[in-house]
Amino acid sequence: MSMDLISDGETWMEMLESRNITAHSYDEKTADDILEKIVTKYYPALTALERKMNEIADVS
Repeated sequence: MSMDLISDGETWMEMLESRNITAHSYDEKTADDILEKIVTKYYPALTALERKMNEIADVS
């Protein structure tokens, strides 16, 4: 049964890639690029997941 918790799988895969990059990179430009992605893409994706999970919890 699919619950459609994640609407944009590409963003989630990009989050994993960014996490892997930050584990091995100490470059300020890389950090700035990933910070921008966190603000513009990752945080909205995480809050959308939180909303969806809260909706499911309210129904249960």
